[in-house]
Amino acid sequence: VDEIRRACRRREDPVKDPQDMERFATREGNPEHGASSRDITTGIQECLERVIRPRRLAVTLYLYGCTVPEAATQLRWSLHRTESLVYRGLNELRECLGRKGLRP
Repeated sequence: VDEIRRACRRREDPVKDPQDMERFATREGNPEHGASSRDITTGIQECLERVIRPRRLAVTLYLYGCTVPEAATQLRWSLHRTESLVYRGLNELRECLGRKGLRP
């Protein structure tokens, strides 16, 4: 999760394509860091694909830096629903990454 946030902060405009994430995550120049970033990025993408669509949408907006109220506005959902989906989705994402042995 931190890798996605770092990658987004390095750019002035948001990343539109998840495959662009790898290109921005490896800018540090450290090969080990780059490999680790790629593994985490791939793991996050694979885990997000397994999350049900509403949770995936809410979590993706949250990971890109939207607050829960902003995500609720973008998705045209209630604040309570969005908050629940974000936190349940993040928990599911964390568990999936843990099963893969990935720790950001």
